[in-house]
Amino acid sequence: MLDKIDIALDGVEIYHQRIAEDITSLIENATEEDLTAIAEVKSDSRRAEILTTRALIRNAFGENVSLSHNADGSPQLIGCDLNISISHCKGMAIVASHPNKKIGVDIERWRNTLLKVKTKFLSQAEMDHYSSAADLLMAWTCKEAIYKAAGCPGLDFARDINLPLNNIDNKAIVHLPDGDRQFSLFTTASSEFTLTLAIPC
Repeated sequence: MLDKIDIALDGVEIYHQRIAEDITSLIENATEEDLTAIAEVKSDSRRAEILTTRALIRNAFGENVSLSHNADGSPQLIGCDLNISISHCKGMAIVASHPNKKIGVDIERWRNTLLKVKTKFLSQAEMDHYSSAADLLMAWTCKEAIYKAAGCPGLDFARDINLPLNNIDNKAIVHLPDGDRQFSLFTTASSEFTLTLAIPC
């Protein structure tokens, strides 16, 4: 079943779909293009993520719309002019769209490795501010979403992407080669997942 997340950001649509644990039904309903996309993928969980995401795109945007990727690896739709961002983690696939802005979306579950790598994606000030497990997970999804929306490969998460350090401002600053840019953040969390959308201001 296709589900939609309601958010108060003009022009943004976010769709999500549970990833089935049994890959058999996913393969049975896959297109030839889907099967080609997973031909070299060994992991069943990764194959399930890919197939679910591709089915989600058809369900959201039409049977004649398909997924492709730009040279930098970012997703694009064939047969539809919307800008999209995709994300998936164990159990859930997400697709976000906007008619004219490049956006980024990320969905994650908590995993203990975030504690081990936090110095690689957070500045010291951010580590002090985003100190709880829930905040750390939110910070990770924010950085991932911003990275996708910025569309600039090679950004250093800790140095180049600065998250807000108060509970009022929802804007992040990204230091890009051609100057600083601001991104608005929308984050929502459940007991299972944390999701963040980033959109340029």
